Amino acid sequence: EELIEEMFPIEMPEEFVPITTTGTRKRFVDYLIQRGFQEEDILDLIADYDLRCALTGPYKFRIVFPQYFAGELVSWTARSILSTEQKRYISASGGAIKRTLFNIDVLMEGGKILLVTEGPMDALKLDFYGKRFDIRATCLFGVVPTSIQLDWLRILAPEYSKVLLVFDADATAQTLATCANLADVGIGFKTLPFGVKDPGDMS
Repeated sequence: EELIEEMFPIEMPEEFVPITTTGTRKRFVDYLIQRGFQEEDILDLIADYDLRCALTGPYKFRIVFPQYFAGELVSWTARSILSTEQKRYISASGGAIKRTLFNIDVLMEGGKILLVTEGPMDALKLDFYGKRFDIRATCLFGVVPTSIQLDWLRILAPEYSKVLLVFDADATAQTLATCANLADVGIGFKTLPFGVKDPGDMS
């Protein structure tokens, strides 16, 4: 109940428009394909996660990941598609993104395996291609979980046969620390294949 009280509905900014496969918004489709998503999957990907983009304003040239709780928009984070942008992610003000988990409404339905990554692009790929095997994925929007995020994982753990952390290859210390914090619910971890930097790079 206390966790639910942390969620506050907010309005979607007008500049956050749906990604389309034509016109000026096609550049975002091209970026997703560049990141390893199959072209024939793009429309389903956009619809399943309500992916949006911005062509103006402070989020210009970013893919937006809206985050919902009980069907209400509670936060978002946005990833730059420009390789020259130093700040890869910008999130909604107020820190709400760290009070939730990626795709939490769907996670509540449970499944076989839940994979927990650092960032939304990693979770997006693992969840989209894993759900046909009853494998779901989420992320912490960073490598260091908040106490609220840890509590959400404790609530979700019984709904899955197994919950595994799949952090980036250079985050071994944080992986072990997070596992230790969640030892009470038996959450483990999975190392990436040799040479793979982060889960989003996997085919």
